[in-house]
Amino acid sequence: QEMIVHIIDNANFAVANVSQPHVSIELKKLEADDMMLQKLPRLASHHLLHLSIQDNGCGIPSHLKNRVFEPFFTTREVGQGTGLGLSMVHGYINQIGGAIEIESVPDQGSTFHIYLPRSTTALSKSESDSLLLGDGEQILVVDDDKIFRESTCEVLKRMGYRTIEARDGTEAIQQFEKHHEVIDLIFMDILMPGMTGVQTAKAIRHISQNVPIIYLTAYDRSQPLEAEVYEEHAELINKPFRISTLSQIIQKTLKKTDKQFGLFNDHPDQ
Repeated sequence: QEMIVHIIDNANFAVANVSQPHVSIELKKLEADDMMLQKLPRLASHHLLHLSIQDNGCGIPSHLKNRVFEPFFTTREVGQGTGLGLSMVHGYINQIGGAIEIESVPDQGSTFHIYLPRSTTALSKSESDSLLLGDGEQILVVDDDKIFRESTCEVLKRMGYRTIEARDGTEAIQQFEKHHEVIDLIFMDILMPGMTGVQTAKAIRHISQNVPIIYLTAYDRSQPLEAEVYEEHAELINKPFRISTLSQIIQKTLKKTDKQFGLFNDHPDQ
């Protein structure tokens, strides 16, 4: 259901400026041959459902067609939403042994071809592809990139978390001072204008020494980073990353903190 909603939302956006907009959906059974399985190696079965969603909208330029499923990639302007649904769709389909392809011609429209196994009872997800869900934990998201920050919050909410946003270190400290009793985790970019992520973390540690922090960096991991990034209550994730990887490192960080302290010291009511 979510997958179809995401693609319909994308199609609706694509036909916004078309005089006679049209979106069609077709579902049929399909038997995959060896050539198709070789072309789409993630398919878990020969016995498929072929879902095609076609629009007559703006289309996708050829140089962007391979990027539309990247996490946090969007061509939308600020204020038009994140366009994040397609990366989520890609993740959903891969997890159940399916595949997705796009046909698109600029100014003529796009067709999304989605291939799903008719049965998923025999599938077993690999650990690296598992999407781990939250249970209402509160995460402070700190990043100066507005689109990335909003996209991250959207992903986290879909994974079962609650979020608070901060656009820089100063605002992060203010938000943490205000909400530290309910914040379970901080997800923060290392390189930001003004205060860096590490400088911000040092200030936050004066309020709560043990709050877990996941640092986000686009740096080459072979390059040395400040020692605080490798502290006991810190983790590091590199851009770009898969959404499943993000979900796993969040759960790892939360469980490690729970194991060490039982429940967070900042939750007096629990």
